[in-house]
Amino acid sequence: MMSKIFHKDCYGRVFPESLIGSATGKVFSIEHKRPVGGVGRLRASVQSSDEQWDDCARCDEFDHCYAYSVAKLLMEAGVPRV
Repeated sequence: MMSKIFHKDCYGRVFPESLIGSATGKVFSIEHKRPVGGVGRLRASVQSSDEQWDDCARCDEFDHCYAYSVAKLLMEAGVPRV
């Protein structure tokens, strides 16, 4: 029987869960805003935290966590909206 691996609560959360709407990850966040006047397309703004990135980079699980975070983001981006 395999033992359960316990990760930090932030494991796999470097990026937001979704690219749709405003969302926050541990390091990167995305916010969608309407242009001034409320007319036109939404504009996406991406923020990042150097402090949180440095915290992640010091973590023993950084390589696995980052790979998992990227995989989740790729899956989210590749699944068609229904």
